Amino acid sequence: WDPWPDGDFEGLFTWEEVLRTDNLSEHWACQPGGGDKRGSESALAWSQGKKTRRVCLGVITCDEPTCEVITRPQTRWAGIMGQLNASCLCGSQLKHIDCGVTSVLYSFKGGVYYIHKGIHHHPKQTHILHLSRDDLTGTRESVATISTVLLNQDRVKAELQALQGKSTRNFVDDFAEFQKNHPGYV
Repeated sequence: WDPWPDGDFEGLFTWEEVLRTDNLSEHWACQPGGGDKRGSESALAWSQGKKTRRVCLGVITCDEPTCEVITRPQTRWAGIMGQLNASCLCGSQLKHIDCGVTSVLYSFKGGVYYIHKGIHHHPKQTHILHLSRDDLTGTRESVATISTVLLNQDRVKAELQALQGKSTRNFVDDFAEFQKNHPGYV
């Protein structure tokens, strides 16, 4: 499985392959779309399976020709607009290159039938959050190439907070530790 699917193709994937690839995860920024409510994951034929769609949201680039920052857009329109209202790291204006390429997945008893339609006429993202202090100062490879665990933006946030020395623990754990260090205070 190539997490950067491109071009027109389709294929059948077993449930083992689907699990191994984290549900055929894609590195493209995609808007999940609803599917046909009539399908069922217990269907015997893929055409009767549960249908889900993914629509590529493209990339956010800088309007400065020498700047190589390419950012992953957020998955909600309000978030994309917020990104576009900010300046690029180089100080120039950001612009959104929309895509619209679609993936359709049919989940059924035998696995997942995957259909990809369209060519991504935009580059891959180069600027995403990174895990080391050195990587935080420039553009590097996507964290998604390090581990599929880092496809989850909340996990990336937690790792970044850990690098910055901020606690990722919850209030209950923090309060319990406070009670232990200050018995009888509260």
